[in-house]
Amino acid sequence: NKPLTLPIYNRFDHTSLDEVKLVVSYNGKTSEPALPAIAPHQKGQFTLPAQDWKAGSKIGLSFHGANDGLIDQYEITLGSINVPAPAAIQGSPTVSTEGNDLIIQGDGIQAHALYRG
Repeated sequence: NKPLTLPIYNRFDHTSLDEVKLVVSYNGKTSEPALPAIAPHQKGQFTLPAQDWKAGSKIGLSFHGANDGLIDQYEITLGSINVPAPAAIQGSPTVSTEGNDLIIQGDGIQAHALYRG
C-alpha cells in the first residue's frame, strides 16, 4: 500500500497540466487526483495515493479538458508482463527470387518482398 509515481509528458503548447482533470479508475472505484503544474513540452511525474495495488491489475487514466471533454486515456497494467521469447529458427534461411519477388524462407517462416535488382 504505497503511493504510485508515474512519469508524464505535457504535450500541450499552451496548457499547464494542473489545468487538466485526471480521472483514475482502479478496482471499480474512481478518483480525481490533482496533476502537478508541469509546463508545456516538459516532462515530470505525478503520484497516485496509496491503494491496495495488485500485480496484474489495471489502472485506467483519462485526461479531460476544461469542458470535461476527453483529451486522452491510457490503461496501465501493474507489475511485469512475461512475454515468451519466439522459438529459434533451425538452420539457415534461404533467399531466392521469382520474377520481381524476393523470397526468404526458413523453418516455419516465409516472407516476400518486391525485388528491384
